[in-house]
Amino acid sequence: KKEGQGGGRRVVLSRPEYSTEGRERQKILLRRTRNIAMGAAAAIVVFIGTYNFFLKPMRAKKLIDSGTRIIRQVSDSKFEDYREAEAIFQKVDEDLVKDYIYGYNEYARAYLDRKEYLSSMKKLNKAYNIASDKNFNNSFLDVLTGNRQAPVEVLNNLGYFYSRKKDARFDDFFDKSVRLNLNEYYFDRHPPLDQIGTQYDLALDFYKKALNKDDKNVNTLLGIGDVYMNQEQYLKARSYYENILKVDKNNIAGLSGLLNLFIIQDNFPELIKTYVRLRDD
Repeated sequence: KKEGQGGGRRVVLSRPEYSTEGRERQKILLRRTRNIAMGAAAAIVVFIGTYNFFLKPMRAKKLIDSGTRIIRQVSDSKFEDYREAEAIFQKVDEDLVKDYIYGYNEYARAYLDRKEYLSSMKKLNKAYNIASDKNFNNSFLDVLTGNRQAPVEVLNNLGYFYSRKKDARFDDFFDKSVRLNLNEYYFDRHPPLDQIGTQYDLALDFYKKALNKDDKNVNTLLGIGDVYMNQEQYLKARSYYENILKVDKNNIAGLSGLLNLFIIQDNFPELIKTYVRLRDD
């Protein structure tokens, strides 16, 4: 019996997996299995990160762009177009990127192009509330997706909205509704920098707040220059157009602003000089 037992133990110990060489092979196999598992887990994490921070925003942007095309397209059934566009916007908000500031900005500009002023203002005011929660600074997602100026562009778009010339029905709407709700809409969280009397004053307030966040933002500088141009404050307008060229010496918007200014002022020497620069660029 002892011999049998001893023989059994020798059989067990003689199995390859219990030999030194076998145990080493098992260790190697375990390490490889563990590395494969860790690699697979890392790949899953990378995929999820890529999907959430790059692919979803890219998909969201494409959908928003398609929605703005629907808003702007010439059609006899604009109500249906707007409903379709809003369904796209809702899909983006619910399934892809919540509170997507780019989407609000683009839809607001599209509605403004169609002279749908109330719809445009609603999008901008919603975007303003979202950006205000960030104190008009970039979130981690904004930086990661390259959408660095998103919150500041809300201020720029509001400046653009209130500085554009519109028809009489908007003037009436501004005087009877917007002006009475300025604190509720905008100033309860961020008081005005100066006294607000006209739409131009309101536009400048938004632009200057944007400038406080980014003093080299070309859209901001251009917007302020255009507001002063429309108010015939030409010296102020020129200074802002020239500030654009300090940021980018060949900027088309800055050169075009100066060109229009010199045409209005009949300043032919500066007009020719600016035209040559614009033509050469």
